[in-house]
Amino acid sequence: GMWPITKMVVNQVFKESQESGNQLLFSGHSQGGTRAQLASMYLRKLVPDYNSTFDAVTFSATGAQCFPRLLSSGKNLLEDVDPYIAHPQIRDYTHPLDPWGEALGREPGVNCLYGTRNLTTSPAFKYCRRIWGHPGTKLFFVAVTPEAWLLPDEKNLKQDFRVCRYFTHLMEAVLVDLQAPGALGADGIPDGGCRNTEVAPESDPKNSCPKGGGKDEFYAIFSALLAVCLIILCCPCIAIYFCCCRKKKKDNKVHPYSDKA
Repeated sequence: GMWPITKMVVNQVFKESQESGNQLLFSGHSQGGTRAQLASMYLRKLVPDYNSTFDAVTFSATGAQCFPRLLSSGKNLLEDVDPYIAHPQIRDYTHPLDPWGEALGREPGVNCLYGTRNLTTSPAFKYCRRIWGHPGTKLFFVAVTPEAWLLPDEKNLKQDFRVCRYFTHLMEAVLVDLQAPGALGADGIPDGGCRNTEVAPESDPKNSCPKGGGKDEFYAIFSALLAVCLIILCCPCIAIYFCCCRKKKKDNKVHPYSDKA
């Protein structure tokens, strides 16, 4: 539902830039960074012969190379963007241990890593090392499930996941790391360098992009959604129960001047 709105905004901004002669630069963080990448990809396909590139500089974006391939129902994203070609006009800055920006999706253009200096002694390494190796679906499940419903090791995983995200993905942490001495050069290259992300062709022989519909993914997502639904249903029931109990106790209380006293 957000993509049609995004296109409307981009179309209007592009029209205004043509009238003013200003060059467009898209930017964003996390999911907003991915939308900025899609906006750049969209205009590149819409006006391929335009006399300027539609640059995008994003931070901890969740990646716009793979998921447009899965959205084949309703509004087909492939009608608006081409994830099967390289997009060197897009540059994303990501922490190497970021479970959202670095691991959630592939970048469509240039991927730059920051925060690599003294990485193994950083607070991010202390907590992020404990979550690596766990499936993303399990991390999502423990993240949305109340601690009272989790096993002890799952509670620890939930906490580690939360703190890892705090040190690597939140915009405040991104700013702190990029402003650290030696983290970012005058040319815009961070301490971890930049590289062009390999483009997965449509056939995807290396299985670089998820295909969706896996059995484990289905059960994990179903469990997470079930947990959320139970929370929504249980909270009103618990509130009604306590209200009824209080009313019942109040009604059963004998007044000192009543006939029953």
